[in-house]
Amino acid sequence: GVPGGFNGGGDGGSLGGGGGGGATDVRQGGSALGDRVLVAGGSGLAPILALLEHALARGVARPVSLLFGARGQRDLYALEAIRALAADWPARFEFVPVLSDEPDDSDWSGARGFVTAHMGERMTPDCHAYLCGPPPMIDSAQALLLENGVARTHIHADRFTTQHDLPATA
Repeated sequence: GVPGGFNGGGDGGSLGGGGGGGATDVRQGGSALGDRVLVAGGSGLAPILALLEHALARGVARPVSLLFGARGQRDLYALEAIRALAADWPARFEFVPVLSDEPDDSDWSGARGFVTAHMGERMTPDCHAYLCGPPPMIDSAQALLLENGVARTHIHADRFTTQHDLPATA
């Protein structure tokens, strides 16, 4: 079920990999080896899903780990779209929702804490990372990826700032 995330797919060919712009700049790169680690926070999930849908339509097939950070179960969205992508993905597809502010006494049995704390073994030096979310999440994820030997050219990021992320004004 959703709380623990889910896996899908088989084995196959290549999710983009060229350098360039932000998280939504995905290219079919024959030399781009390594798994794809996609980390989304809040509203940053929408562009990550668009990236995956585009890659799937182009026949790209790399193993994917999609980590989605939200505050609580109420903030999880697009789960059916993610299930469909996982089912159709031609390589391994792992989805890990991570809740940072879910009440301890809730029925949530999935990952808790900050989404970046769950990147762990998914960060290999040859992976390509696509990050989309609030600036503090992006900064933390980039630092972890670099510390784990991922080349800066393999890290693609789009920062999203929402009203909730902005400081209150008097």
